[in-house]
Amino acid sequence: NTFGPNDNYHPLNSHFVPSLIKKIHEAKIKNKKNIVLWGNGEAKREILYVDELANACIYFMKKKTKASLINIGSGKDYSIKEYAKLFLKIIAPEKKIGIKYDFSNVELLPRRT
Repeated sequence: NTFGPNDNYHPLNSHFVPSLIKKIHEAKIKNKKNIVLWGNGEAKREILYVDELANACIYFMKKKTKASLINIGSGKDYSIKEYAKLFLKIIAPEKKIGIKYDFSNVELLPRRT
């Protein structure tokens, strides 16, 4: 999952990071007590800032490797619940915003092994 400038913040079709940022920001400014996450929050995601991805692509284009597949990422993934708690501390540290789960929505994109 990449994130960065000009991301899509639409509530129904955005990717994980902008969706989470928007939910927390709206809860903060509207004094909501909770944010709602789809699924149970246990699905894991690895995130990467778009400039880091671009720099890695340039690096590997210049490297002239013979590898046919290159995986670019941080190598660390965390649960959606863990990201939500971290983002809450960053975006709304002064608020007591809880996390509720919507089990009617399945975890989209399960972790691949």
